[in-house]
Amino acid sequence: MEYRGGKIGRRGMLAVAGSWAVWDSSKKLGAAEGAAPQAAPAKGAPSAAHYVAVDGGGSVQDYIDHLRSTTGGQMVGFSHDAKNEGNSVGRRLAQEIWVTDAPYNADPTGKADAAPAIKAAIDFAHANGIGTVRLNGRFRIDSTLVIPSGISLEGQGACYRYDNGNIFEGTWIRYRGPAASPAIRYGSVQTCRLSRLGIDCNAVAHTRAISIGSDNKPATKGLVFQDLLIFGAGTAVQWGDSSKRAPLEQCDEISFRDSTFHTCVNGFVIDATNAADFSVIERIGFDQLQGVAFKLITPGFMRISQCAAGLRYETSRMFEISGDGPDPVIIESCQSEGPAGKFLIYSATNDQGQIHLRGNVVNQPIEVTGVTRVLSVGNYINSTIALGGYVRFNSECDVWDGPLETPQVTVSNGARFRGFTPRDANGQNGRWLPAGLKIDRDPAAGGYEYNLCARAGILGFTFVSAAKYDKGQYILPTVDNGYAYKCIVGGKTSTEPAWPAVVGKAVSSGAARFQCVGAGALVKGTSPIEP
Repeated sequence: MEYRGGKIGRRGMLAVAGSWAVWDSSKKLGAAEGAAPQAAPAKGAPSAAHYVAVDGGGSVQDYIDHLRSTTGGQMVGFSHDAKNEGNSVGRRLAQEIWVTDAPYNADPTGKADAAPAIKAAIDFAHANGIGTVRLNGRFRIDSTLVIPSGISLEGQGACYRYDNGNIFEGTWIRYRGPAASPAIRYGSVQTCRLSRLGIDCNAVAHTRAISIGSDNKPATKGLVFQDLLIFGAGTAVQWGDSSKRAPLEQCDEISFRDSTFHTCVNGFVIDATNAADFSVIERIGFDQLQGVAFKLITPGFMRISQCAAGLRYETSRMFEISGDGPDPVIIESCQSEGPAGKFLIYSATNDQGQIHLRGNVVNQPIEVTGVTRVLSVGNYINSTIALGGYVRFNSECDVWDGPLETPQVTVSNGARFRGFTPRDANGQNGRWLPAGLKIDRDPAAGGYEYNLCARAGILGFTFVSAAKYDKGQYILPTVDNGYAYKCIVGGKTSTEPAWPAVVGKAVSSGAARFQCVGAGALVKGTSPIEP
């Protein structure tokens, strides 16, 4: 439906219907359109105290007059029950507040501080059992919005783009308050929702877009965050603070979904003494991340899935775990990209907990030290893994696809690696295999089910005399000497040469020439198959 050059959207239709719901026999609105701002209503049943701005411009009165002239004062399909009961649109509108409506009149242009108006709308909603507070504009706030229990703060979607400067479109909260305070705070609250808006912290160091905390009076639970765009925060989400809160700070049963963090130093910092139990973080993207996407100082029993991060700096991390909580952390279907940084760094003593890596794309190094167990299943590993301390790393069906001749797993100081890969030897030729890796084989009667790498090194095929080799193939001597060799000139071999035991030295056999490239893997058949 078109009207005055603009479209009457779903919200506009509801606005008109809601106004009709409070239309009396004298055809006068309960409050005059354009009247001077009033003080927030006292606690009581909300009526006509707040109206809804409509799509395309014009006042609620304009739309009512238009609809009356074209429909005879009736709106087919809507109830006009003036008592706001049953399934009337009026009752539905009575369950939500728009911060730009009277008497709050929050400035949607970002020119004036809208925090007092938004806080007044939130306070009224909380006092009167109204569940939803809606934002429709770009609001500057100079102080923190503190959200009470049971409140859903919802925008209309947000978009950021760069075109000779930062351009923010849709619904935004633009925080310009003290850097020491967050833009939005949730403390000892339950059953809240924040969705479909952006939070701009103006690229100021040490700012926090969202702060979640608890003094356990009550514990913080049941929070839902979805469809958010956080820009320029020092920390996008501060989830607990063990240095400032109760000895047993509970901030759990929390979910973050379908959001993007842009140009932030850190993404999530989880630091409650009992944080994140039964919590889920999924489908979060980090663009131009400067620090750590997930800094888990006190991890709980939680799942992080389908997240991606662009790492730009040597100090950038996808995951950094330093806590000693006993609960397992599940990281699945995540991916890191970029020229620098690390996928995972772990440094703690945790002989009870576990890190579960499932189906991730690992393009940056993993470094695990201290005491813990890592279960790695079905990951695509295109980088290196360094294990130290009393770490137990178990790899199951991971695909190893790093650079040839490069040690992908290094083990020191009592750490242990055990693994199984479904890739046969043909798919491993030229790769540096870690000790403890089992390679699947095609079963045949009288053969072996697996090959076990008993000594780390480069895998090659056993040398064959009078055979044609192509440039780039890797071979091992028929009698193990601890080294592997690469064909640098292709051709047909003659007899087996005396292999040099110095890296870089080359030797010829027939028309083919081979160069020593480093330690050779010692692979043995295991699990004999009965003939």
